[in-house]
Amino acid sequence: MSRIIDHCDQCECAYHEECLEDLIPNAGDAFICPKCRDTLDEVMHRRFNKQLPPPPWERYSIPLRMLDPKVLPESPIQGRSLTAVLTSPPNGGYVAILKDPIEFAIRWHDSQISTSEGISTSTDFHHPFQIEGARCHLLRTIAGPRLGAELVPFISREAQLQRNIDATGKIHCIAWVVLSAARDLYSATHYLGGTAVTAPPFL
Repeated sequence: MSRIIDHCDQCECAYHEECLEDLIPNAGDAFICPKCRDTLDEVMHRRFNKQLPPPPWERYSIPLRMLDPKVLPESPIQGRSLTAVLTSPPNGGYVAILKDPIEFAIRWHDSQISTSEGISTSTDFHHPFQIEGARCHLLRTIAGPRLGAELVPFISREAQLQRNIDATGKIHCIAWVVLSAARDLYSATHYLGGTAVTAPPFL
């Protein structure tokens, strides 16, 4: 039976001693695996080209993490517009490191709603709110045409009501899968006992 050596001190991967053969100097308290020591290709070459019987109880394995490229290849893009990248993504994907989060702002009648890092915030001093961006988009899509300019005050009231409910500590959160099953069972169309900022989108 092959012995599992210590985990790599850098990537925390573990290896069979038999798989690494003699390419594991100082395999102990300071073990650094072949991937982190840039000798993975050498280990794989020796292993695959030397006819060794596999262990009787388990074939050796290489974690998928070891096959990840150390550096993503650079790919030129046309401009730095996020819209352009999403419209026509470059081959091989695209990775960008942004110093500041992207903010998306829309004008809704006399109010402005800005969304950044998944949170939507109202800049209306009289009707402030801060809710999930996806929830804000859902309410704007479903209730916006009906409420018009009253949408922002409506969301602000619902958000404040939800904060008051949460502050009491006497609430019960029912999983959406249960609510969905109840809707199908009783043909329900309305959800009572909650607010617009937490209600399931299918009711």
